[in-house]
Amino acid sequence: MKRYTEDACGRDMANKACSIEMQRLQQAPYFLRTGDAIKVRASAVNSAGESKMSEFETHANTIKMLDTPRVLNRPTSYGKDASGFTLAWTRLNVNDNVQVYCGADNQTPTRMNFNSYSSTQLSQSTRITFEPGTRRYSCFVVSCNDCGCSDPSEIEVTTLTDVPATPQVTVFSPTPCSVQVNWQLGPNGGSPIDQIAIEIAERNWDWTEWMGSCGNVGPSSCMIDMDELGQFSQWGLLHGDRIQIRVRAHNENGWSDYSADHSGIVRMITAPERMSTPTSQIDGHFITIHWVNPDYEEIDVKWSSRTPRYSYAMPEENMENDFTTSGQQMIIDTRGLNSGNYRFIIRKTNECGDAPWSQELTVACPQCH
Repeated sequence: MKRYTEDACGRDMANKACSIEMQRLQQAPYFLRTGDAIKVRASAVNSAGESKMSEFETHANTIKMLDTPRVLNRPTSYGKDASGFTLAWTRLNVNDNVQVYCGADNQTPTRMNFNSYSSTQLSQSTRITFEPGTRRYSCFVVSCNDCGCSDPSEIEVTTLTDVPATPQVTVFSPTPCSVQVNWQLGPNGGSPIDQIAIEIAERNWDWTEWMGSCGNVGPSSCMIDMDELGQFSQWGLLHGDRIQIRVRAHNENGWSDYSADHSGIVRMITAPERMSTPTSQIDGHFITIHWVNPDYEEIDVKWSSRTPRYSYAMPEENMENDFTTSGQQMIIDTRGLNSGNYRFIIRKTNECGDAPWSQELTVACPQCH
């Protein structure tokens, strides 16, 4: 037997009553369980000594032992539409009374009108109706029994509008000159999509948003010139590097998740840069034009032996002769041509585009005719 003092019995000791929490009887040294019999006897103590202990008296043949309910798992929401959503949870005991608390937007959650005893199932749910103008609900549940209530569960946040679904990349096509990425948008989360962000991994793997032009390739597509991502750009990609691209969408609620990374090996060929002005050498009736072309790239040459026809025109518009070579010089036999000044411009060209024309070279050769 265990003697309970006034501290253990609470304030009712003075009123000839003792209240003992069942939780204490589950612990040492009693270890009582549901279904056990509980027997109680009492004695009184004053300054003269202790009175005789009363006889055992059985006050309950079967203990219906309860404890304060444990915290429930966070409720879940489903079936969301324009009118509201369904909030669901699982209680731990069919006799527990679950209280539901919800608050709209930034309001403090308040108790909802729900009768937990209307169902004998552990799994329960209730429909939450959106108030006009509401965009978000925060809800939690509390489980109660005769011994008290649990702490609140974690909060479930449900939004009437949400961030967009993750875009899906449908085309990823890197070429030596450019990379094209096409995407398909999913559900917009109930709010119009107002931005698309394209990120490209730099050479050190840091992701950086592409803020440049996407070309005229449609609303769900972007084509980026490789020279915009090359050695002298923020990305610093080189021939043979791996290029990685991902896409996400935005609406008033924020950004979606990123699409899966799409990557490929860069076979980078950028549009060539402007060449220096060529040089010349005269040998009798022959004029030799020289330029630097160590990689033997394709060179376009335009030249003329005539006086420019239109002073306002671009130099190449006033030159009637074309010549293409992968070498580093061109030789002109001037016999039969006009004597005087000969004009030349050159440029490199490749599959990604043409360089600007060089500065004009003028060669004076009065004896060439």
